[in-house]
Amino acid sequence: MATLMSDMLRLRLWGNWAIIALLNPLSMLSMMVTKDVKIFLETGLHFSIHPSIPCLDNSAGFELSSDRYGARLCDMLDYYLRNRQKIKISSLDQLCQAVASGSGRVCTFQDCFGMFLVIDPVGDIYSCHRLAGRPEYRLGSIDDKPSLRRLSESAAAQMFTRREATISETCRECNHNAYCKGGCPYNTWAGNGDATAPDPYCEAYRTVFDHIRQRLDEEMSSEENIEAIAMKGLAEDGHPLMRIGPLTELTREHSRPFQTARTAKAIVAAVELARHGDVPATALRLHSMGISRTRESGEASLRGLMEQMHVSAALNNISVFDKTFFLS
Repeated sequence: MATLMSDMLRLRLWGNWAIIALLNPLSMLSMMVTKDVKIFLETGLHFSIHPSIPCLDNSAGFELSSDRYGARLCDMLDYYLRNRQKIKISSLDQLCQAVASGSGRVCTFQDCFGMFLVIDPVGDIYSCHRLAGRPEYRLGSIDDKPSLRRLSESAAAQMFTRREATISETCRECNHNAYCKGGCPYNTWAGNGDATAPDPYCEAYRTVFDHIRQRLDEEMSSEENIEAIAMKGLAEDGHPLMRIGPLTELTREHSRPFQTARTAKAIVAAVELARHGDVPATALRLHSMGISRTRESGEASLRGLMEQMHVSAALNNISVFDKTFFLS
């Protein structure tokens, strides 16, 4: 764990990186939610959550069951809501935004055929990078200079369109169909080989979507939210009846609790640095104020902030904080 923490801190110095946290049975047994997230809280790195799924050819035994994945997503979301000003988990943001808007935010939860075209090193064309190199999913070749219509008429393309039509009927009665669309075709083909079936993580998606809807219903009916609507009117960003609430903050596409808190810390730090002019003294004060996790991390961030300001010669440009400050 110490080595991993050191490596992630070095990575953080090179910019704002996003990391994919892959959940599998081993990680589920050995780590709790708080331990999973703690390392990201301490390094200030964003991450997203994905389950381990089988390859198209065979299973390696690291697949995560749908019920356990759903339970972990709900646990992670509850923890994220309590720490949303300290970290960003993009995959959970997207799930919350999908429920609030009624539309999927990533290809997993959309009718994805036609959203992308992938060209492999030999010029073959596929609809998804996860399918590249497999002839049965090949749409065509750039050597033939195919039109989009010709690509859409290929046998591989027809597999996608048949699945979309079948899912539309199969999932018609599901409360989450509008923003789930039966999940990912690749997951389906890899998980059970049935090209027309819903994603094998259907149960997990339903579990977390139900959890999000329940939390949103509670926030919308809260006295604080009703009072905010009465005072300020309907919300313009996101759902009109969602004004106040932890999860409501995550549903706003252009609102980032983590970034807001981070910018506020950077502003306070810049003011304190301008007032005192001494990095060690300012770092000590920031730590006493709870702005930085440790005096050492405060010093490192302040020195980075000074370098950014010096290079850009933009002392009033708050955007320089984005690349430098990650106090927690």
